[in-house]
Order: sequence, then C-alpha cells, then structure tokens
Amino acid sequence: MTKSAILICGLLLAGCQAAPSQPTQETQETVSPTDYQACIQAAMSGNGADSDEKCQRVLQNTR
Repeated sequence: MTKSAILICGLLLAGCQAAPSQPTQETQETVSPTDYQACIQAAMSGNGADSDEKCQRVLQNTR
C-alpha cells in the first residue's frame, strides 16, 4: 500500500466515527400494537363496519 492509500483509509475511517450534528428525537408510540393489528385484520377480512370501528380508534390516536 502506498502512503496516500493509508492516508485516505485513515480519513475515511475518521469520518465514519464523527458524531451526528443533531441528536435524533425519539417519538412515543400512541397506538396500541394490538389495536393496529385488529384494524389490519378487519380491513383484510372485507367487513366494512368492523373495519371502520376498529380503524377509527387507530386513526384518532395517530392524529
């Protein structure tokens, strides 16, 4: 390896270790996973009234 290749590899590795400029913000889940799954299953079953009832809660909690 040449000295320039070693220098380039060192710079690339140093760039990978740089911390992000802004911390990521975590969001809290507001929809119960069981409610969400019930909505999906009701929608897949084709039962419109059951789907509307179960998915309405999910839609209200996500807005």
